[in-house]
Amino acid sequence: MKIDAKAIKELAKLLDETDLTEIEVVEGEQAIRVNRGGTVAVPAAPA
Repeated sequence: MKIDAKAIKELAKLLDETDLTEIEVVEGEQAIRVNRGGTVAVPAAPA
């Protein structure tokens, strides 16, 4: 599978321009998923 860097950059730009957190494009057997990293809430340890 050849990775299309231009498509990935365009999807990343679309994430920046919208409130979306993830975009996935599937064409036949190929799929590209780009997601925005977010903060993960970590529960506090019991006292």
